[in-house]
Amino acid sequence: MKIAQQKLDSNIAEYLLYMYQIEDLIRGCGFDLERICDTVVYPVVSGEDERIEYKAWYKELIKQLKVQGKTESGHLNDLEEIKMELFYLHTTLLNMLNDEKYKEAHAEAVPFLKEFQAKSNSTQLNEVEVCLNAIYMNLLMRLKKQDISKETEVAFDKFIAMMRLLTTSFHKMKRGDMNYINN
Repeated sequence: MKIAQQKLDSNIAEYLLYMYQIEDLIRGCGFDLERICDTVVYPVVSGEDERIEYKAWYKELIKQLKVQGKTESGHLNDLEEIKMELFYLHTTLLNMLNDEKYKEAHAEAVPFLKEFQAKSNSTQLNEVEVCLNAIYMNLLMRLKKQDISKETEVAFDKFIAMMRLLTTSFHKMKRGDMNYINN
């Protein structure tokens, strides 16, 4: 909960990836709030007030996943909205603002994006979603200690570089620090 808030405020891409993990954790625990608390919350959170807050947060997430029909797969509507904001910013940086640094990072990522889309059968997803899914897959592969080829590492690095610039621009935009005129 606190980690999520910190990431939401400081790095929107990390926030999304963190919340993907939380969604998977909830599904992995069978939407059992007590199991989540016993295995995830209580071992690391000692204060009773904080435990109550975390339990309420997980309870609300469980409720949202169920109400939104995301019990098997998919992401919470709030996360989908953030991804759409990122996609709109992505297209704005490329087409309206002509952000050269972002355009360069995007151009370097495009061949890998297309390859990942084809291999993962995700041609219906926009480029931002593809990047996020690929980075999340990278995280899961690392957690499982799976081997990652050098070519795949290069692709992940390109995705991360693009998302890093997009994230920086997103937070500038949210703070009102984007310069839309001089680009």
